[in-house]
Amino acid sequence: MSYKIPMGPYHPALEEPYKLDLICEGETVTDARLHIGFNFRGIEHLAETRNYIQVVALMERVCGICSNIHTLTLCQAMEGLTGQTPPPAPSTSASSWPSSNACTPMSSGPASPPSSWASKPCS
Repeated sequence: MSYKIPMGPYHPALEEPYKLDLICEGETVTDARLHIGFNFRGIEHLAETRNYIQVVALMERVCGICSNIHTLTLCQAMEGLTGQTPPPAPSTSASSWPSSNACTPMSSGPASPPSSWASKPCS
């Protein structure tokens, strides 16, 4: 008599959430069918139905502890697949900041900004 024993998606013997179907003939396992990619939250399917920018936001929510590594890995994979390279990181040296505090929201200044502020970039 043939029967199937499903294991997973969560089982103490499994390290990852995948599904395993064991096909048995009596007490002997004759076949095993592995279903990789099973995730209860359906992250893979959600990612397939979104654009690149939406997928980046989705990957940040895969895990609450290690959210940055999922996003970094996704971005590096997309860069490799598309042949794109990220732009260079901006300089954070003191010389790149505006010389006055005119752009800070807590600056004590007049109610209407002077016209000279228009020429200063607020970044």
